[in-house]
Amino acid sequence: PADLDFEVQTAIDTALQKRPDLAAAVAGVRAAEAAVEFAKADFFPTVDFNAGVGWEQFALDARVNRGEWGDQDYGGIDYDLGITGNWILFEGFELRNNLREARAARRKAQADLETLRIKAIGEVWDSYSDYLAAQRQYDFGIALVESSRESYDAMLASYDVGLATITELIASEKGLASSLAELVKTRGLLLTSSAEVSYAI
Repeated sequence: PADLDFEVQTAIDTALQKRPDLAAAVAGVRAAEAAVEFAKADFFPTVDFNAGVGWEQFALDARVNRGEWGDQDYGGIDYDLGITGNWILFEGFELRNNLREARAARRKAQADLETLRIKAIGEVWDSYSDYLAAQRQYDFGIALVESSRESYDAMLASYDVGLATITELIASEKGLASSLAELVKTRGLLLTSSAEVSYAI
């Protein structure tokens, strides 16, 4: 990959804003804060309003002492309006204990968030440092291959004119092959470390 052309602090800031584990921890803190507010609200009195409207129909047919039947009918709209209040004077310290529990849960959520923040910063630093080390190893691997190739080319030219033996030529070729293998290894480390930086962010 090309050089990661950003400051490590920029990477850390991006990680703190974008990582899903931190976003979940922030949501947990907000939920804990809401739970504290709900626990505080339990101490306040409550007021309920209610209203209703309906139709009432009443019909009565009656006869007294075998007399004539009499009837009475009534129909009309009924209205209801009410207000009720409730204030707990003593609850056996249940509300106070609920509030203490909610505050403790909020402190734990905040501590978990801070722990995750520190962990995220450490992971970005570690992965970025590993990437820089892998980049230096890869640069060294390229220089080693170039040096080995020059050495091999010189040895081959010497062999062609009879100034080097086949054993020396094979040893030089082995050194070139070894440097190429080291270059492949350092390139793999570089690719892995750059992916780890992206993952940490």
